[in-house]
Amino acid sequence: MNKIRNSPLVFGLFLIPYGIVKIFNFIQKGIHFSHDYYTETSRHLFLVAALLLLLGVIWSGLLKSPKLNVLPVKLVRYWWVGFTFIVLLSLGLVIYINPHARFGGAIFPPITPNARYIKRELYRRKVDATEIVILGSSRAFTLSPKYIEKKTGYSAFNMSVEGGNVFDYSVQLNFILKSNIIPRVIVVDTDPPTFSDNPLVLDLQPLTLIPYMPTTSAFSVAEKSLQDILSVQSISDSFFVLTLATRRNLKRTWTFKEDGLSVRKPLTHQQYITLLPTTIENQMAVILCSRIDSSVKEMFEAMIKLAEANNVAIVLYESPMNATFYKTAYERDPERFIACRRLIGDYLLSLSDAHPNVFFRDLSDYKMVNDLEEEGFYDAVHLRPGAAELVVDALIPEIESAMAWSLEESKK
Repeated sequence: MNKIRNSPLVFGLFLIPYGIVKIFNFIQKGIHFSHDYYTETSRHLFLVAALLLLLGVIWSGLLKSPKLNVLPVKLVRYWWVGFTFIVLLSLGLVIYINPHARFGGAIFPPITPNARYIKRELYRRKVDATEIVILGSSRAFTLSPKYIEKKTGYSAFNMSVEGGNVFDYSVQLNFILKSNIIPRVIVVDTDPPTFSDNPLVLDLQPLTLIPYMPTTSAFSVAEKSLQDILSVQSISDSFFVLTLATRRNLKRTWTFKEDGLSVRKPLTHQQYITLLPTTIENQMAVILCSRIDSSVKEMFEAMIKLAEANNVAIVLYESPMNATFYKTAYERDPERFIACRRLIGDYLLSLSDAHPNVFFRDLSDYKMVNDLEEEGFYDAVHLRPGAAELVVDALIPEIESAMAWSLEESKK
């Protein structure tokens, strides 16, 4: 009987050195720590703590109860009180720190780029007229509104967001049309990932955008937000922000200006060499696409019709890609690569033919930008500021035509 009673304690004692080693390793690597390392360490420590608490409860019950399958009522009650307290404390911590930018009024810098919330707030606070709005993923982060105004004379705002796709563009257009500032032209960055039915996009939505979503999507975002704030990842990230990121004043990869322009922290040649193959592999599956989901098409075309009903013109463009990425994708599967390029290009061209407010330019093989490689890209797809200006230069004819259509329709 004593062996049975003491075995959980013995097993738990073996976990203590493991936890100590993890803490020691974390302290040693603290100078060179990363968010990923912090997350991994936190998960291990949480697991150790949870196992020790569980074993402690079991062992205490075995010592105090004559029957192995019965725990004292008080012990069970105390356990539930402690469990509830820990859950509420964790919930309060995550809501207060807001590490994934789920809620408004952030006090601490979130782990995620948080472009969706930040740019919504920047646009909501605008008082001056904005004639052009840029929608897109992080590929369009560096398209400069000031450069657009310099070249065209029209004021602009960059509302591109990390991982943006058709769902984001639809939500953002609904938000824009319900705001006080409705633009005349929307420039939309597109490529195969734009039309992917990526459920992870719902994980990135802040609660403040729920009013501009379809009902089913709004419920999904609310559900995912609840799951997120109760997750170990959120608790770990909250401690990371509170203890390390704030104290060390870590510089985020992307920061945002008042006009929505994104600025990336400096990148070394070695970092570029590391990022290039990584981003190529991350994008490879979608760049070799074989179809466009019908529900995505339906949402995109509904967005175009909504814009047309409000006299808003849309400039669609396929984003340039690093020549190394282009070559690698082609060599990986020439037939699928060409088929995907044709599929997306033909679809976008058909939209410009079917809708008078749509103007299209294919820059996927724009050699003036693609061939710049490291001089023009941070990795496989993200443009440096100079390359982004070349993209704007190439789009000026379409922007001018789109603006002319919007002005003419507004007179009717």
